[in-house]
Amino acid sequence: MKLIRLLRDNWGIVLFISLLSYGVYSQGSTQSIFLCLALFLMAVLKEENVAVCFIVQTFMCDNLELLPSLSFASLAAGVLIVRCVMTGNKGNIGSKNIPFILLLLVIQVFSIVIYENTLNNVIRFSVNIFIIFYFANYSRIFQTKNLALIPSVVSITVLIACILGVGKASIMDDLGVLRFSGIWIDDNFCGMYCILGIVSSIYAIWVTRKALFFAIPSILMALYMGALAMSRTFVYMMALVFLFFLLSIFRNKSVGVFFKIVLSALCIVGAVYFFNHIASTIIENRGMVKDSGDFTNGRIEASLESLRVFNMNPLSWFTGIGTSNTFNCKMALGMHPKASHNTYVDILVELGLPVIIYVLILIISFFQKFFKSFLYTLPYTALFSFVVLCYMGTLTMGQYSILYIAFGMILNYLKIPINENTSEKYR
Repeated sequence: MKLIRLLRDNWGIVLFISLLSYGVYSQGSTQSIFLCLALFLMAVLKEENVAVCFIVQTFMCDNLELLPSLSFASLAAGVLIVRCVMTGNKGNIGSKNIPFILLLLVIQVFSIVIYENTLNNVIRFSVNIFIIFYFANYSRIFQTKNLALIPSVVSITVLIACILGVGKASIMDDLGVLRFSGIWIDDNFCGMYCILGIVSSIYAIWVTRKALFFAIPSILMALYMGALAMSRTFVYMMALVFLFFLLSIFRNKSVGVFFKIVLSALCIVGAVYFFNHIASTIIENRGMVKDSGDFTNGRIEASLESLRVFNMNPLSWFTGIGTSNTFNCKMALGMHPKASHNTYVDILVELGLPVIIYVLILIISFFQKFFKSFLYTLPYTALFSFVVLCYMGTLTMGQYSILYIAFGMILNYLKIPINENTSEKYR
């Protein structure tokens, strides 16, 4: 009984990270054994820790299959849903959301018949919809007593992921530049996870000085992996992080003048180092734009092709062509089967006008509250979602868990009045 109680508190998360890390590091049957142990552990932890473990696996397993065509992330999502939604008996997805979920699923089934979408895509999307509404309606892991838990766990996870990823998965791009993606699916995703690790580490340090022990190494490793990824988006996002951090320091009424000066000096020194040593190397090797003058490195062209698919199917304006089905539709129409590199375009093309309008209203509401909250202290969930929303304009996130976690966090964040964010303020 003592062992079970021990595993059900935060030490269970530590053990999960250990099992998952060794599973990612190892190969063959050993990998399968440790990943299965990690899934079993998720199934017995208390509910809020299952949710935290699900966030952990998002940062380590976006490109990991336990079995052919069966990703670890999908299995982890199944554990989350069965453990926390189906058997939780707490209505964590909210009964008012059931009709909306059912309507989305009916439309997706319709896409199988009309646009030859695959059943696998629809099943994965169904699971991910549950993830959105679970995180939207479940707030225990965001309460004051757990204020430092999620950013600290993300910081440690990114640190481990960067260590495991050093020297792995490198590829030569069209400019002849060697780029690393670590354990992640590609170099741009590597940059996004590194940015989230840096933001999480800074937040964890702000909340508790004990986080310095792991957060500083995590920031350094994330910067190192981000540099190896040679991602220009990583440079732009780091510039945004520096600017955002400075603005939040000066506008936060709870920060003293002396502390503002010290933090600003550290931020400026860090920015100078970053742009002199990391950003300059990336820009020198890859340039600011392609030789053709395309600032987006071909992303606009890829997105326009997706929009052409949308325009050729008037019915899809209302129903979409089906989640994750853009690639297949392009190939069927004789187009270059390339990802849109823009999740907003994908939502429009794959889910239709009604869904993209709802999503855009949600995002506008989020940004309005986000920037109004500068006079207060932004919760971690808002910072996490802000980074993901920025990267949605440059990446096709499709069925990756991080997209659905972020939208769940956005819905959760919008429920909290600005002047009542005391449960999520920095301490």
